[in-house]
Amino acid sequence: MENVTLKWLGGQILAPTDDIACLDMNPKQMMLYALGKCSGMTALALFESMHLQVTGLEMEISGKLTDASTKPQSLFKAITQVFRVECPPETDRNRIIRALELTHDKYCGMTIMMEMIAPVSFDIWINDKQLRRVHY
Repeated sequence: MENVTLKWLGGQILAPTDDIACLDMNPKQMMLYALGKCSGMTALALFESMHLQVTGLEMEISGKLTDASTKPQSLFKAITQVFRVECPPETDRNRIIRALELTHDKYCGMTIMMEMIAPVSFDIWINDKQLRRVHY
């Protein structure tokens, strides 16, 4: 299993929270990082265009491998993204969910590419409450 966690730092900046620099990531972690960065930037752009006030975004991206340990020949067999959004109580949660569904289903090119390798599932948490779960 490979994991990467990204946190929104403001603007379009999404950084790993695992105290691991990109230079220290293995190639499979880099793929998950790229997926998270693309999804995050896409979601942030949609939040802005939909005039949604979001105060925090964190994403956990994990990939199950065909082998128990990371080997050069290991492949992803399933990928999961967990979106954790923080927002004021008056923010329309259904519109946040819609923005993240559009990110996953239509606008994030990395998600579309990664789905050619393995199914990409996602969970949506808003203010520490799970509101959507789509697993393949």
